Amino acid sequence: PLQGSSYLPLPEALDKPQLGIINPQNRDDNECFKWCISAYHTREEAIKANRKPSHLNEIRRLRRNANIANFEGIKFPATLHDIDKFEESNPNYAINIFKPFYREAFGKIKVDIDPLHISEHNYQVEHMIDLLYLTEGEESLNDRKNQNDIPEGLKTHY
Repeated sequence: PLQGSSYLPLPEALDKPQLGIINPQNRDDNECFKWCISAYHTREEAIKANRKPSHLNEIRRLRRNANIANFEGIKFPATLHDIDKFEESNPNYAINIFKPFYREAFGKIKVDIDPLHISEHNYQVEHMIDLLYLTEGEESLNDRKNQNDIPEGLKTHY
């Protein structure tokens, strides 16, 4: 099944500050989903305190908010089924997951973002969080018919 694991660097086409993508650098665990939720809370905390959120990719800055949400019953690396369980255990969250689709146009790599999992609770809850599902490996997911059929050895990250 689809599951996120640990840190992957952003592809060049997505590694632009103006896109606002936060990429937690959890190199020592498979809890990227948890660190993404913590990064969301750390960002919100800074904004409420009228501070500019910074260094949200650094795990040491995310630790204090790592247990705000209930992760009971979530197995890491988190699968799409775990995301559904997370929303059931945390009814004030809506989690949307998107995946990049790469194409070449005019000699440059362009990126489209396609929905992979859209929460049925969008706009009805306090915390609506969008995650980007990254993959690394020899095989691209762009042309796969069954997105849940992930080949062994393909590294993934939210």
